[in-house]
Amino acid sequence: MTVQYGLCKCFFSKNFFIRKYEVHVTFFNKVQFLEDFSKILRSKGCSDPETLIPESSFLDPKFCELVSRARRPECSVEDLKAHMKGLPMRMYSFPVFTPSFCQMFVEELKHYENSSIPKIQAASMSKYAIDLGVLGFERFLSELQTEYLAPLTKVLYPDWGGDQLDTHKAFIVPYKEGRNLDVSYHFDNSEVTFNVSLNETFDDGELYFGAMRGEESSFRTGYSHQLGQGILHRGQQMHGAFPIIEGERYNLIVWLRSSKIRNLLCPMCNEKPQIKAVENGFGDGFTLANERV
Repeated sequence: MTVQYGLCKCFFSKNFFIRKYEVHVTFFNKVQFLEDFSKILRSKGCSDPETLIPESSFLDPKFCELVSRARRPECSVEDLKAHMKGLPMRMYSFPVFTPSFCQMFVEELKHYENSSIPKIQAASMSKYAIDLGVLGFERFLSELQTEYLAPLTKVLYPDWGGDQLDTHKAFIVPYKEGRNLDVSYHFDNSEVTFNVSLNETFDDGELYFGAMRGEESSFRTGYSHQLGQGILHRGQQMHGAFPIIEGERYNLIVWLRSSKIRNLLCPMCNEKPQIKAVENGFGDGFTLANERV
């Protein structure tokens, strides 16, 4: 029997020991850290607790502040709306990544595209979609889901499984000349979808959103991508992308899933799911009860 050892996730965010002031702290982001520990650190002689914070190189400070607010037990949708852009149909937009991180991310993606590594199609609506698990981003994405996106979806989409997300599927959709210029009108295999623009070297290519799947409605609204900006929407909301006219565009797409929701009804066939076990990964986010054989 092979034994694989590991460590608890809290190692990366909780129980940090600041030796100089002999105190254990929890760190998720700057705003949370200062709110929770400034007083005790000052009482122990630290004149400026902010100097203890390592520089964050990838998350926009406004995103960290938004997530910190969402973690408060009394937080409501209205509390969050004051700190992000509210759009029709319960869609929400806000800064996520810093420009420097986006630039490094795209450079890494281009290295992968130009490499000889075998390419595997990561999403049915685009044969050029890049599976981020192949590039070693799985831990980063898991932390993004559990520590940053889950607090937001818990407040914004509790009726769509946002308060009980347990898996995700993440990929990059590249749009460029000769391939994947647009995306047809569709819905996602997710309870909640997170979409972030990683660059701005393109023209047009606006997203457009409609009503929820199955609803008879002529509703349409557009959304223009901005560098590092993300949008959250329900996976069953119909949407697509107009063609880019020039340049290339990279988008990070994360399908956030709740097994408690999808175990009752498959979001693709609208029937009770006939679940088949997979050996590796999350599959499509369904779970099987453990049975003794």
